[in-house]
Amino acid sequence: EFLDYIDGIKRKEQEKEEWERTLQWKKEWRETTYAGMLIALVERTGTAKFFEAIASSLEGGEDRASFYAIKIIYRVGMITSCIMFVFILGFLFKMLFGDEIVIEQEVVLVEEI
Repeated sequence: EFLDYIDGIKRKEQEKEEWERTLQWKKEWRETTYAGMLIALVERTGTAKFFEAIASSLEGGEDRASFYAIKIIYRVGMITSCIMFVFILGFLFKMLFGDEIVIEQEVVLVEEI
């Protein structure tokens, strides 16, 4: 029994060290990656609970109506963002290069008499 107790204590210490290592890696990930910074921003703005509520509504799987509704909204959002990206890209090209591309040629006629 005593050896089981010692093994249990060692196991708990190992689990605690692994947990602390995981927390350190998570902190480093949040500080050094764009995705981590975005998640930290979401938590600071207070919208994390909103996203947690969406995730909990999807726990039922693909059989629930909320899953299909969010999937449709996601697809419409992606299509809209792609269209907006093309318009913004076109606007930037228009700003850089102007409205029309005009090719001007000068013709010089030289006559010898």
